[in-house]
Amino acid sequence: AAGDGFRVATRAELRASFYRIMTYEKWGIFCIGLLVLVVASFSVVGALVMLVVEKRRDIATLRALGADTALVRAVFRAEGLLICAWGALLGTLLGVGASLAQQHLGLIELPADSFLTSSYPVEFRPGDLAAVLAAFAAVALVLSHFTVRSMVKKHAIR
Repeated sequence: AAGDGFRVATRAELRASFYRIMTYEKWGIFCIGLLVLVVASFSVVGALVMLVVEKRRDIATLRALGADTALVRAVFRAEGLLICAWGALLGTLLGVGASLAQQHLGLIELPADSFLTSSYPVEFRPGDLAAVLAAFAAVALVLSHFTVRSMVKKHAIR
């Protein structure tokens, strides 16, 4: 069609290095966010430990009423998951809101002479959100399970 000396290329092929850098940046930010999540999870561990310590009398009452250790563990595990779920909900609302605002309003601008776009490029993808929420859920489950399990081993829930 255009001749032997011409080659048809898509935008992705023309700017392959730019898109590759954007992909690396996305994964880098995901890993940094996961690290922040792990560090923040220590606050949840502290909150769960304090909750168990504060509720010793209530635990004794539950045990006197016939609740076994598994039920008491399940109550505190559910409490840990509730704390994490509220954090996930608020974080999702803020993150999706910020992403959509940048995508549609271009709040963070870039120098026009240096880049392809005038604002920092952001595209909200539900699959990325699902990956973040799955990682968050995994950390929350592990966090709640091991915190409650270690409290049982230390005889706080007996």
